[in-house]
Amino acid sequence: MNAELEKIADAWDKNTGDGRDDKGTRALCDAYVAAHPDEFTELRELSIEECVQAVSTFRNANLEESQWRVEVWLLAKFAPQMIGGEYTAQVRNPNL
Repeated sequence: MNAELEKIADAWDKNTGDGRDDKGTRALCDAYVAAHPDEFTELRELSIEECVQAVSTFRNANLEESQWRVEVWLLAKFAPQMIGGEYTAQVRNPNL
């Protein structure tokens, strides 16, 4: 996995460093997406459900870099989601 994605994965991991850094990880994701827009061309057209399905598919296939590319997109573009109950995707605005 490339070093930038690995740094993001480590920041998100509950078991590394000082634990999960939600705000710091999302900032890293925002910067990565801005620096590498060509890596996210296909993901721009997918719904949050399709992105989550892609994460599961890549995780099950042990395609860690592809998995984390989608994870980065989800963390950069969507606010934390409520699991259970009625679902409505919440889009993030990282410029606020």
